[in-house]
Amino acid sequence: MSTPLSLYKRRITIGFVLYTLAVFGANWMANSIEIPRLALVALALVPMIPALLVVHAILAFAKSWDEFQRKLAFEALLISVLVVGCGSFAWGFIEGIPDMPRLPAIWIMPALFGVYALARIFVSGRYR
Repeated sequence: MSTPLSLYKRRITIGFVLYTLAVFGANWMANSIEIPRLALVALALVPMIPALLVVHAILAFAKSWDEFQRKLAFEALLISVLVVGCGSFAWGFIEGIPDMPRLPAIWIMPALFGVYALARIFVSGRYR
């Protein structure tokens, strides 16, 4: 029988591999085949399917956590949402200044994950 952690690792690995293949495949198709605009929109969203598999793997794994692990995860998630939310909000004001670089919205999700990982380390360290 698989432990929740080993099942999580397997699911998340499969999800990320499929995501990578979907990103490269969708980009290759978009750049090498002439397709209608609506089909390009659908093609651009193909990587969301494996991304949702990763989300499902995370949520399923979280159900195996005890109360303390959920508390740590919640605090880290709250920090991540607030830091990235305030940061992107502030950057939105900066983008209003002429000649300032634009920050594509695609970077918000990776920023949430990255800040969450750092916040989780910080929050966990307070309980050692």
